[in-house]
Amino acid sequence: MSNDILGWRAWGVLLVAFYMFAPANADAQPGTADMGEVSLLGGGSFGGGAHPAIGGSSGISFSKYVIGLIEASYQPLGQHTLQSWPTPSSVRDSHLWDFDLSLHIRFPIKDRWEPYGIVGVGFLWDHVNQNSIGPSNNPVVYHWDQFNPSFVTGGGLRYYLREDWGIRPQMKVVVSTRIYTQLSIGIFYNSNSF
Repeated sequence: MSNDILGWRAWGVLLVAFYMFAPANADAQPGTADMGEVSLLGGGSFGGGAHPAIGGSSGISFSKYVIGLIEASYQPLGQHTLQSWPTPSSVRDSHLWDFDLSLHIRFPIKDRWEPYGIVGVGFLWDHVNQNSIGPSNNPVVYHWDQFNPSFVTGGGLRYYLREDWGIRPQMKVVVSTRIYTQLSIGIFYNSNSF
């Protein structure tokens, strides 16, 4: 059995354990304006290959239904890039940083469940190391930075395990020179002291 499958099963067991041992009275949502949120997320991106992704966000709620967030994520893209490369060159490795400002439109349906939609704009920075052939037919390595604007959409779910923290699975679609989908799950923490 591959390590990827074992890793996903381990996460599944942890999530079930969290749910089973969370007390029954952990059902309050903050639902107030000026409440801050910090979250850490991990998962993968798909579109032009599958790649791991890690990220985090921080923001403040404007009302019970809207929260504004600054989000950042990192993805090692390997030999994939956001923009095409001419031949005869090859990408040795590529590192994508994704920064965005987004609004989460929240739909509180129960005490602990809060689905949300995402809309936002972003900035993609792809740092690329490229193997190529120099003017004298010798191998050279070039270092390039690609910058692209992006539009961000998607959705997710905040599930409150306690009054001020919980888990947050989400799917984010990033539209730029290429379109890719990022699936992630993580934890979030809310506080009035932000």
